Amino acid sequence: MDKNKLFGEIRTYCNDLRSKHAERDTQALGMEDMYLMRKTAHDEALEAISPDVVLTKSTDERVAIQGVLRLLTTTVPAITMPRDKNDLSNMDASDDIERLGNALLASSDKTTLKPLHYNATLCGSLYDEIHIQIVCTADLVEAAKGGSPAAVARAERVAALSPYQFIALNPKSGYPVWDSLGLQAYHRQTVVTMGQVVDQYGKAVEDLITSSGKTIDETRLKEATLYDYWDTTYRCTWIDGYDRPIMVEEHGLPFIPIVASIAEGSDLFDSAEDRREPFLLTVFKSKLDQRKTEALTAMATMNRVRGFSPTLRFKRGEAGQEIPSVSRLGLFQYVDVPPGAEFDEMPHASDPATMDMLSIANGKTEAATIYASVLGASQSNTYSQTALLSQLGRIPLETVRAQTGRAIADAVEIAIEWIRTNKEPVSVRNYRSGALSDIDPRDIPEYINLDCNLDVALPQDKLQAATIAKTLLDAGIVSEEWVVEETLKYGQPKQMQKTVLKERIIKALIGMEVQKLLAMSQQQPGQVPGQEGGQVPGQEPGQEASQMQGIPPEMLEGGMGGPEMAMGEQQMMPEEGIGLA
Repeated sequence: MDKNKLFGEIRTYCNDLRSKHAERDTQALGMEDMYLMRKTAHDEALEAISPDVVLTKSTDERVAIQGVLRLLTTTVPAITMPRDKNDLSNMDASDDIERLGNALLASSDKTTLKPLHYNATLCGSLYDEIHIQIVCTADLVEAAKGGSPAAVARAERVAALSPYQFIALNPKSGYPVWDSLGLQAYHRQTVVTMGQVVDQYGKAVEDLITSSGKTIDETRLKEATLYDYWDTTYRCTWIDGYDRPIMVEEHGLPFIPIVASIAEGSDLFDSAEDRREPFLLTVFKSKLDQRKTEALTAMATMNRVRGFSPTLRFKRGEAGQEIPSVSRLGLFQYVDVPPGAEFDEMPHASDPATMDMLSIANGKTEAATIYASVLGASQSNTYSQTALLSQLGRIPLETVRAQTGRAIADAVEIAIEWIRTNKEPVSVRNYRSGALSDIDPRDIPEYINLDCNLDVALPQDKLQAATIAKTLLDAGIVSEEWVVEETLKYGQPKQMQKTVLKERIIKALIGMEVQKLLAMSQQQPGQVPGQEGGQVPGQEPGQEASQMQGIPPEMLEGGMGGPEMAMGEQQMMPEEGIGLA
């Protein structure tokens, strides 16, 4: 393989790829401008009209995106392995895989200092694209070798906390290429400091810098454009301005460790920008944000000019008298009134047309994004009415919610496939629950299909889900496992069933012990418990049998561990615990 020739071909291809996405990048920049409330060229043109202009930008677009984020991040994503989407012969390992997936997400969030679903949801709503890179932290340690001791120590610490990292990438800097089989190639362009590149790639970058006649210290704080490229065979990384790449090699993986998906757009259209459907696209195309900014600016400017200092109108003066000029001092204006002249103040109410236009623009923006009632705006309705309207109003969020969850699940699937490919046992701790997940790669099925539940978790939703679950169980038309996983959205339903069964057994055993102690305290002195036909004094016939009703039938028949489990649970109960009960 001629690396120089390959590098030249990859660089030419990436330049062409970026040029084809130029309009998409402009559209994405417009989304950012609205969300971050940046001053645009249109805003600068407004301010240039007069020094008195008070630029007042529309806030609705930012509030809409923030509302989406706050709703979709009310819960922690939960990885599940649904029975109806997987081979039932592989379901024995489902609980282990679910625990592993959730532990991988939690440990990655700890090292990246930002939960993955926060940034992924922002990307899905703002850009209509979700890009997630999966990084093997062992590779970070290997790449850092030869660099500074501090860089090596940082990489080793991250690797000790999490075997894999999930990093949400800014889609405006990413250029994915898909075919009928999925992601075919991915190119990324970012602006970083040379110090960051040195810390990440170690000796390879140091050699590149020194070969150009520069020193690491003099370039460390300088900005550089870093390019990265993946396809199904090669990985290439280079810095703008250098003729040699940092690396160009076969990565040896059966997959590209990047997830790139479009949330709501469609690939039916030809151009890259038409395939995206960002949450604010309707507002951006119609320029409603600009119209609202103009109306708000006009009103604020009028308030400043006429509110701080009213406009004077010359009414009458002596014959041949010139209209006196108005002078300004800061925000205030004044006039030297000549003898015999009369002035009055002009009314300074805002133009009704401006108010009408602002009202229309506000209504259309709400209809194009999300209704204020969904985001908690006060309403004169009952709690149940408000809850229902809130749920119905979330329809615009469903695609972003579902696709963001799908992208996170795909990223976890890639990490688990990477574990299976490396064939080395993995141990990772879920810092949210404290649970340790251990798995042998040989126990991972070749094909798995995971889901990521990213539902809005508000109090009324939990109450409604609990009501539905009880109704379904009472009707007896579905299993407890299905209800726990599908209705209550709890991963690892088998583990939950075991926990519930254990609690029921402990409560039943405690109840039996309490009844025995009460019976012993009520018996006559010198009387032996059970001497009257084996019945404890003070105990009604059949009372012991009623206590046994608290234990599930499968427990009495030897299921879930049989009598041995009951005896084990009884032995585990401390005496003081039984006495206090």
